[in-house]
Amino acid sequence: MKQDREDLLAKGQDLPVIIRIKGRGTATWEGEWLPLPQSESTNMPYGLTDKGRGPISVKPPTAQDPNKLEPKDQQYLIYVTIKEPDGAVCPGTQGRVKFECRWRSAAWWVWYKLNDTFDLGLM
Repeated sequence: MKQDREDLLAKGQDLPVIIRIKGRGTATWEGEWLPLPQSESTNMPYGLTDKGRGPISVKPPTAQDPNKLEPKDQQYLIYVTIKEPDGAVCPGTQGRVKFECRWRSAAWWVWYKLNDTFDLGLM
């Protein structure tokens, strides 16, 4: 995804972002990326954690900082804005975001996995 985005940014374009909000049926919106994070997230928003009925599991809080929600595995938060939201979309609403990356053939994926597995350094 990072490589596809860098290739398009060099051409003055960006990866298409499609957003679907829970409870809004099949309605979709176009979105826009904000700058990519440089490091993994160490404190997750409550709504994304399993405690807030989200998909990300977090470690138990420590005595030093009981409000810190640290994910159990490596997570990156990518911030996306909705280009033209309507009045029913408000802050804190959950949804799904789809990034349309470049199409790749099955042969490309096999070659990529072989290079990654055996560390051939050919890509």
